[in-house]
Amino acid sequence: MSTTTTGKPQIIESAIKEISHIATLPEITMKVIELVEDSSSTAQDLHKLISVDPALCSRILKVVNSSFYGLPGQIGSINRAIVLLGL
Repeated sequence: MSTTTTGKPQIIESAIKEISHIATLPEITMKVIELVEDSSSTAQDLHKLISVDPALCSRILKVVNSSFYGLPGQIGSINRAIVLLGL
């Protein structure tokens, strides 16, 4: 295996770790809490809000793809992740 082939996953993993350290804006956090507590909100409403915050998207995808959930494949869609997590 070449160095460039083995280096790509490390670069991607490093980038994901850096994104995880980026803070989510307090306004976004408050709006997410309001949407989750609102019984009339939909997963689509939450998707629209979360999709504008790369750090939050990264964290949600990291959670849904963790071994805790034991899903058979990687989830790459934030919309699907929201549905699977039951947000």
